[in-house]
Amino acid sequence: MRLLNSKQGLRRSQFAKELKGADLEKVLLVPIDVSKVLQKSMILNYFGEVIQTSFSFMVNHTGMKYLIQKIEDAKHSCRAEKVFVGIEATGHHLSFKKN
Repeated sequence: MRLLNSKQGLRRSQFAKELKGADLEKVLLVPIDVSKVLQKSMILNYFGEVIQTSFSFMVNHTGMKYLIQKIEDAKHSCRAEKVFVGIEATGHHLSFKKN
């Protein structure tokens, strides 16, 4: 497999390597939308079917335990072998004033 030059291309290549040979029925995706207070997530299978509807959590010990429990429950119910967690990079939402 040819690796691409950009960071995003490299990540895609790494993702493809991880998926190679996997039973796609047993792959879960956990997208996380980051915000200042409450993070939002859901859990999908590789084909986009919702396993766990949208839920919110905070970035603290209790929130992380909640997120991990949701992922573990979904893994168990689907007999998932691989879980991919993706976090939206939100730095581009910042706005800076010019002096």
